[in-house]
Amino acid sequence: MIKEIGEFILQQTSQTHWERDINFFIGHKPIMNINGKKLEEIPRIVCILENTPADTIGDLPDRADKPVQIWNRNESFFRARDDAFEFHSFLHGSSQWQLPLVSSGVIYTAMIIDSMGTPAPIENPDSKGWFVFSANYMFRIAE
Repeated sequence: MIKEIGEFILQQTSQTHWERDINFFIGHKPIMNINGKKLEEIPRIVCILENTPADTIGDLPDRADKPVQIWNRNESFFRARDDAFEFHSFLHGSSQWQLPLVSSGVIYTAMIIDSMGTPAPIENPDSKGWFVFSANYMFRIAE
């Protein structure tokens, strides 16, 4: 399900500055991108991460609440903040999104996407002088 959520987020953002496996990563933060460049050398990246396993509802087996963290960084505080709020502005409170079919063979629908708070700086700055933001979202999913 994280692949489908990540692809959905990528499709909703500006394709001009986010490229899958270059500076946009789904599921984990790798050491290098697909071009062999170390992530520690790339100031502007975003990772779509799984916080915990999805919570299923016993009476509704085709429904799950999937927590997702969006972790991003950039060279300046306000660029990192703008990136974080770009995701926040289209995700929080949105509903009825059909997620792209990626690998599971299951078509998921995000019935509603809730933010668990606004994006916040978590490294301000980090050891390289870059600024890191994080925000958590709950994807309420149905098959």
